[in-house]
Amino acid sequence: MASYASVNTIYVSYATGSDSSLGIHFKNDRVMNGPVKTIARALAIVADMRRAEYRQPVTIALMDEEYDFSSPITIRYPRDDHYHNAPEVSDITFAPFLRDRVLFSGGRRIEGWQADTFNGIPCLSAHLPDVEAGNWSFSDLYVGGKSAKKTRRPENGFFYPEAVEVDKPTYFDPSRWFIVAKGDLPENVRNIEDATVNFCHFWVDEHSRIASYDPATRKAYFDGRTRMTITAARNCAGTMAYYIENLPDDFKNPGEWYLDRPTGMLYYLPKDGETAENLVVYAPVVDRIVTIEGDGEGGHPVRCIRFRDINFAYTKAELHIESERTLPNGTVVKENVVADGQCSPNLVGVINTRHAVGIAIENCDFYAYGSHAVLFDQGTSDSRVIGCHACNAAGGGVSIKGGAVSDPAYTHTHHNTVSDCLFEEMGLRFFSASGVLITHAYSNVISHNTIRNLYYSGICLGWRWGYSETISRDNLILKNHIYDLGKGVLSDMGGVYTLGAQPGTRVEGNLIHDVKSRNYGGWGLYSDEGSAYITFFGNICYNCSQNCYHQHYGTMNTVRNNIFAAAGGALVAITRREAHEELLFSENIFMPDESKAVYQNVTACDFASDHNIIWPVKDKPVMLNWDGRDLSLEEAQTYLDLDRNSRVVDPHFKDRARFVLHADSPALAMGFRPIDLSDVGPRGHLKDL
Repeated sequence: MASYASVNTIYVSYATGSDSSLGIHFKNDRVMNGPVKTIARALAIVADMRRAEYRQPVTIALMDEEYDFSSPITIRYPRDDHYHNAPEVSDITFAPFLRDRVLFSGGRRIEGWQADTFNGIPCLSAHLPDVEAGNWSFSDLYVGGKSAKKTRRPENGFFYPEAVEVDKPTYFDPSRWFIVAKGDLPENVRNIEDATVNFCHFWVDEHSRIASYDPATRKAYFDGRTRMTITAARNCAGTMAYYIENLPDDFKNPGEWYLDRPTGMLYYLPKDGETAENLVVYAPVVDRIVTIEGDGEGGHPVRCIRFRDINFAYTKAELHIESERTLPNGTVVKENVVADGQCSPNLVGVINTRHAVGIAIENCDFYAYGSHAVLFDQGTSDSRVIGCHACNAAGGGVSIKGGAVSDPAYTHTHHNTVSDCLFEEMGLRFFSASGVLITHAYSNVISHNTIRNLYYSGICLGWRWGYSETISRDNLILKNHIYDLGKGVLSDMGGVYTLGAQPGTRVEGNLIHDVKSRNYGGWGLYSDEGSAYITFFGNICYNCSQNCYHQHYGTMNTVRNNIFAAAGGALVAITRREAHEELLFSENIFMPDESKAVYQNVTACDFASDHNIIWPVKDKPVMLNWDGRDLSLEEAQTYLDLDRNSRVVDPHFKDRARFVLHADSPALAMGFRPIDLSDVGPRGHLKDL
């Protein structure tokens, strides 16, 4: 018989539990000892245990297959007077009981489907009284565990505006309206106030409800202002190439849905094999499922909360950003901004932490969700995401962000790990989201992950423009497999993206390939504005639409022992040359495509390079173009004093597909260290996915 003095499990079951029970047994065969009904009650019991000085770790045993949340699980250090002597809430593990997995759902399952007709198309429908009453609204629907499609106009490709409010060759001159080109919208368009206009330009994606539309002038107003300049001009980084979602007249393709809010009717056009009886449909209710928040200023973080073997799904994909604008008369007004910033930094997480230590998310799956999977926010340290799979996401994977260098120490985020995870099929709404984002944080390790099928950068870290002091330092980006990025949707992106000075940061042993930008900037490794004191070692980059390595501007970055092959432009490029040494290149293997150069926009005053191997696809390699002339290696050595000890020689690959060198490779004799790809990507159960 168990000793009640050693009780360390609280059982939770919506199906069989009662919140008047103690939760210390999984059966209701003892008086008051059966499972509790809700997780909120289980957490309240843990809080009371801690106040009574029961300090042993506690497992919250999840007995049901599914837990639905109309509000997030909240674990917070108590701040009110009643709990002024309360210890930190700590040492809790959430895990299934007698099940392999359980589902934490942020949505409500839609049932009661009936045969119906909408827009003249036979379909299925369900009536949602809460929507009709104005108590519930959603802009996403999940069918079969994935995001369902909204109607899209045009079905393929994009529309281009006839005119925009502010059409300038700049970055940050916003517009509040545009003129729809003749014929792109029907004259009697219906329910346009529920439609959304979507477009990508530069490095951001913008999304806005159409606040108003005048069919006579074809002027459409955004529900706010654009974040960046839009232009009606074609084929440039600022082009407003847009499409419109959620017009009822376009409802016609299998897999599409439409919500008629005034009537509360939800319409869905099933795909082959889908019936009213077998449909599994969820509509989101909350934008997050877990919130963990300690008292940073008071020195009371939440400690040691663990989630294991849990699926998280069906959260909202909605973002509202408000800004201030000064009118010509000096009046300051607030207005909506219809886009997030670079890398979608303002998205919440399905799991959110703030002022927390030792948070662990292990072997969990995130799918069909509307934000980042995990947000380690200010003051989070010594926490980890291990062996998790995140996919079919409106946003990104893991966001790690903290207070800036000038902010109080308790806001600083550091020593967190994301390892052995698979992040894929992301940015389905917020295209600029990345697999992992680190902003203002130090000593984090991002290792052995696969990041693929995204529209922007794989891993982004920094976050300070220019050379000013930053807290970002000593981060390690190690042995990640990053590929199938960009897809021609956004510009200015790369496999690993750095921003600002980051002393001690290493980007090492990563395999990066198949990066395609929209207008410019499909890069493998990208050190952006002010990147400094970073080491790029032992990476392999190939099949990039522009360069394998690109530096906007920076100083004292070392690029050593990498393999760069097959780029749409030069293998290596600098955007802005400055009167100091920006880069040191040594012991790399360069394999330029036919007619492509090794270097672009470099000179000896800003660039040091030596002891490299150059092996072109065919013919004599071009090192760089200088003063309108293509220079060979010998000419670069003579005129620019570059690559004095570099050689044009076959590196002798034993396995070209995996870049494995023969033992007699001349690269090894020149100091190149073999790059082992055998353990790139996840090492555990996600290894072969």
